[in-house]
Amino acid sequence: MSWAVLWAKPKQDRLAAENLAQQGFEVYRPLIKTRALGRNRKFQTRIAGLFGRYFFFKCEDGNWPVVKNTRGVGGVVTNGWELPKVPPSVITALRSSEVGGFVPVDKPQRFRSNQPVVVREGPMAGYQGLFVAATTNERVKVLFRMLGNFVPAEINERMLEAAS
Repeated sequence: MSWAVLWAKPKQDRLAAENLAQQGFEVYRPLIKTRALGRNRKFQTRIAGLFGRYFFFKCEDGNWPVVKNTRGVGGVVTNGWELPKVPPSVITALRSSEVGGFVPVDKPQRFRSNQPVVVREGPMAGYQGLFVAATTNERVKVLFRMLGNFVPAEINERMLEAAS
């Protein structure tokens, strides 16, 4: 028995995993928590697959074509007619890194709170501000001094650099 990779149809990854488990396949779908802006314009925590719609299943060499016809499964990752095998060490490493059932994916922050930053590109190039915090995926909150007050603004993190 070896591990392989499949992809699920859009928004059917949970259905695919459940149906494969009912058929006797061992399935591993590493999960992450993400934050997204909801319809009410407030951030909500959502659960998603670490690799999007892709996840792992354990199968014998000859029985993987059955997987393609499982409800919710879009297809199996193949190399021509061969099924590439995922080393068990990869699955073990992912499982051992889980905290509370989720794989941590927090990226390290480039800036610390109240650190002076400079906008290096865009319409505000050259403006200096103070880094406040990371907000969404690639955006950060920065305080700019304008008109005698500090004005908060969200800006793409790639547009900033540390002030010298």
